[in-house]
Amino acid sequence: MSAIVDALRLKTERAEKHRLDFKAAIGEGVEPPRRFTANFFHTHKDWYPEFTSDLVEPGPEVGIIVGDVVHQLRSCLDHLMCQLVFDRTKNPADREQTQFPIFESEPKFHDHKLYGFLRHRLGDSSPEFTAINESQPYERYAGTPMNDPLYFIAKLDNIDKHRAILVLAPTISYEGFVFLKDGPVHFSKRKQPIKPGANLLDIGMTLPDPPPRVQMEGVALHVVFADTDGVCDNLSVYPIMRNMIDAVNEIITKFERFFL
Repeated sequence: MSAIVDALRLKTERAEKHRLDFKAAIGEGVEPPRRFTANFFHTHKDWYPEFTSDLVEPGPEVGIIVGDVVHQLRSCLDHLMCQLVFDRTKNPADREQTQFPIFESEPKFHDHKLYGFLRHRLGDSSPEFTAINESQPYERYAGTPMNDPLYFIAKLDNIDKHRAILVLAPTISYEGFVFLKDGPVHFSKRKQPIKPGANLLDIGMTLPDPPPRVQMEGVALHVVFADTDGVCDNLSVYPIMRNMIDAVNEIITKFERFFL
């Protein structure tokens, strides 16, 4: 393995460390600083299920951790591409014009000046340029390119450079049963926004008076993206970070043969 590949792997390892820092910061992991607990045995006066939580909403420092993950991954891809071009041209000036292209459609890539630059420097029939084309979201995720973790990296890194990154909102998913006279009725809810203190559960029904018994079968806490201009709003942050790291490691593996 070459020195450049070793250096790239160190950057993804650093991103993984930041991902674990994020997990601890939101209250998961070994001796987390924050605890998430909920009580599902209260009933609101209007006969909606209610729970209370000692949740602490994620602060700006959590968004900074996510930004650190994204920046390490974006810079890892750019370092790879700069070295790839420099190894071919030996022109230091080319490094200033080079970044790893990430496009959701073939026309957008072909219309961008980076396409012509890379094709000219590497050769449009070279294995390197072929690998670049194969690494685009429109190829990797044909039909759903904006679901590619590489696409998330490109867009989130741009957000992080221009404004406070990624307003993060906590949500919970839950399911359970309401025990009515005619028998139990199942309910399920995905990613309901929550806040510290009392919250009403949206179970899709109002409860009769007197209220029946409500039983929770499963509760999962999520911290989701918000205010990302639709890029990944309401998607859970932790698995998205894991997928982005995996995607960059896949790219390194794909290109490492050019650095041997």
